[in-house]
Amino acid sequence: YASRGVAQYLYIYWTLWVHTACTILMIIKTVSTIKIYRKIGTDNTELFKPLTTHHPLWNLYISQSIILQTCIPAIAMLVFNYWAFVFDGDYASDVHAMNAL
Repeated sequence: YASRGVAQYLYIYWTLWVHTACTILMIIKTVSTIKIYRKIGTDNTELFKPLTTHHPLWNLYISQSIILQTCIPAIAMLVFNYWAFVFDGDYASDVHAMNAL
C-alpha cells in the first residue's frame, strides 16, 4: 500500500479535513460574536452575567469549545507530520514555500 505511494495522499486528505474543521470553527466563532453583539450590544453589565442564562449562546460556546479542542491538536500533528515526513527541505517549488508559511 505504502510502496505504491498511496500513503502520501493521506496527508492531503488530513490537511483538507483539518482546514474544513478550522473553517467551521471560524464560522461558529463569527456567528457567536454577531449573536452576542446583537443580543447584548455594548452593555458592559450584561457581559458579566453567567453565559448559562443565555441558552443559545451557551450552545454556541460549547460547540466552539469542542471544535477548538479538536482543531488545535490536529493542526499541531499536521504541521509536525508534514515537516517530518513529507517536506524534503527543498523550496524550489512555490507550492512548498507557501505551505511552509
